[in-house]
Amino acid sequence: MSLVSNNVVSVNDVHNNDSKNFSFKVKRLFKKENTFGWALFIPSAILLILLGLIPTIYVLILSFSSYDLNLGITAIPLLDSYQRMLSDERFWSGLRVTGIMVFVGVGLQFVIGLSIAMALQKMSGWVQAFITSILIIPMLMPPVVVGSLWKMLLRQRTGSVSYIIESLGFNAIPWFESSFWGICSLIIAEVWEWTPFVTVILLAGLLAIPRSVYEAAELDGANKWTQFWKITLPMLRPIIALTIMLRVIDAFKSFDLVLVMTRGGPGSGTESIAYYTYIQGFTYLDFSLTAAMSIAQLLLVIIVGKQLWKMTSGSEV
Repeated sequence: MSLVSNNVVSVNDVHNNDSKNFSFKVKRLFKKENTFGWALFIPSAILLILLGLIPTIYVLILSFSSYDLNLGITAIPLLDSYQRMLSDERFWSGLRVTGIMVFVGVGLQFVIGLSIAMALQKMSGWVQAFITSILIIPMLMPPVVVGSLWKMLLRQRTGSVSYIIESLGFNAIPWFESSFWGICSLIIAEVWEWTPFVTVILLAGLLAIPRSVYEAAELDGANKWTQFWKITLPMLRPIIALTIMLRVIDAFKSFDLVLVMTRGGPGSGTESIAYYTYIQGFTYLDFSLTAAMSIAQLLLVIIVGKQLWKMTSGSEV
């Protein structure tokens, strides 16, 4: 009996020792910074490849192919889709509309957002926190809700904005009856929705600038304007670069507001490139041309984003 119990005890001891050794090895392995970093990186990389890279490669292959909804890829005509894309007037029109929305819209967001952020910087803690919490409400709304809201506000006969304009003695603006005013309405909605995003990020950057830098500048006789150009903007430059790049990339994909507010009309006057790509894919079922336009947009966003980063941050990408 004692022999059996001794064997049981020895087996338990071996099991416990193995468990302790394994735990010790795991702990020692994860204490190494590189190993722990790879353990965090590899699952994310696999997920990124599955959800991002593989679909992108498929779209790239599709852009060089002829696709039938029933039969799948039926031929490889190579550059036929890209030739049709470059000869399509609506493609260039959509690119022009998107460019206007991106550069005018993001420019206004930056100017207004920086102005609000600098005003908030001078406020006390609880006032600053309260106003900031109110400002971010538009950013929290889905774009479809924002589009529906501004479509109601800008209606020529029943909209509140049109009523105020007429009350001031001006003629009502045909927001959705001309291409110019249609693009303006989209920019207004986009600026209203995303200026809070720019404001919050720039405010965080402003609050990170040490107060002692401004005090030293004041002792040297620098006025507020000089402090803004020589201290604030240079120290905010990396934050500005990141903010503008993120907003340009997101604005380039503008689809929801166009769909809800104008549906690309009148005609194709407010049709963004993302909305036209959607029409080609889900209305005309021309998936090869849709894939070609998607790849063209991806390349354009990469090029524009790289150039903007170099211009605003002063560094190479």
